[in-house]
Amino acid sequence: MRLKIELFYKEIEEDMESNPELRLNICNDCSEKQYEPFAQDTGICDVCGIKNEVANPYIYEKITGNNYDIMTDWYGKVPRIYHDDTKTYR
Repeated sequence: MRLKIELFYKEIEEDMESNPELRLNICNDCSEKQYEPFAQDTGICDVCGIKNEVANPYIYEKITGNNYDIMTDWYGKVPRIYHDDTKTYR
């Protein structure tokens, strides 16, 4: 199962590389949707710029839309948010 998830995540990464809008990481304070804790990771919110627990809506929708369970199938196996080491936060 892990290999299948890793291959699926590679597809997600390729999508995000070709479309920067999919890289959006957002905290619950800035989002209309409240993401469950296992869908979040520490990162920088692209809306408010604050380092916080953030979710990536695109990754979240791809996971849940393909019947993966975030906690059992995804958490701890592949990234839950888009990582960009060049970002700085306030």
